[in-house]
Amino acid sequence: DLVAQAAAFLRQKVLFGYKMPMSTGLICFVAHLFLGSAGRVSIDVAPPDVGAKFRGGHAENVKIDRDACEFKKTHGEEHEDRFDAEAGFLRMASNDTLWSQLVPHLHRVEEDGGRRYMVLQDVLCDLKRPVIADFKLGLQTWTPDFAGIVHADAKKRAKMDKLDSATTTKILGIRATSIQLPPSPDTWDGEGSIPEDATYLAAGRSAQKKELLDEPGSEWRVGNNREDFERLVEAYLPTPQLRKAFVDALQKFIEVFKVQTTYRFTGGSLFVFYEGEHALQDPKLGMVMIDFPHTLGNADQPFGRIDEGVLTGLYSLDVIARKFGLA
Repeated sequence: DLVAQAAAFLRQKVLFGYKMPMSTGLICFVAHLFLGSAGRVSIDVAPPDVGAKFRGGHAENVKIDRDACEFKKTHGEEHEDRFDAEAGFLRMASNDTLWSQLVPHLHRVEEDGGRRYMVLQDVLCDLKRPVIADFKLGLQTWTPDFAGIVHADAKKRAKMDKLDSATTTKILGIRATSIQLPPSPDTWDGEGSIPEDATYLAAGRSAQKKELLDEPGSEWRVGNNREDFERLVEAYLPTPQLRKAFVDALQKFIEVFKVQTTYRFTGGSLFVFYEGEHALQDPKLGMVMIDFPHTLGNADQPFGRIDEGVLTGLYSLDVIARKFGLA
């Protein structure tokens, strides 16, 4: 079927910069996006080996129901506590006036094959030519102690700090997980749209892990230092109009994290997406936070401090986008 054919094609070619239809690119980059946060990707109508190139070593599983505009996510049986933490936060956030603006809506939790799934809003559902990015937020990737529970011992903290120091996590409070880089705007069509047969480039840590950045001159697309990370932001948002829409959308996140002290996030991401059709004159850009299995705090037992890691990452994105100019 079409999905299986597209998946087979993109396994061989897409992430290496070949031209492709936009529909194929959507399958590719949705799978690529959730490498860091959801490990294994499956598409219901495809054979078992579809997406094998994109599977990570984690025990999570994702299903996408495009007809229902739903994104289904679970965790492995050994991580039921992570499922409960993420589902609990999303349940609260989806029904909260403040937080519901910042996260994909949780419709329900359902069982499938003996496993529980969070059934979430698919934020890409209405986009014809989506262009996406996943930015991992925070100044560290280990979970701090809370409520008398030690989440990471000294050895694990040292190991994670060393890994974080090799990226922009420690200096910017954010790193590039997976980014879909569009072609230069001078190749867009007369209506200011990214062409349907556009060439995209994979970027970020997931692309590096999958050995997709081996060609000479592609090292910057990992984004492991400040200069390369800024270059990625500019390449992902290549017009002043897109950067203006990005900065505008970012403000509600900054305003919340300037004051909220209830929750502390480790491993959360900012998922950004925009419509490639008419992106030049009339950019339609959105963003949500995703990945909450390591969330600490709740209304009854708040974390009690500003989440400086997330706030630092949001400020970094704001400063970088403004640096390259807004419309």
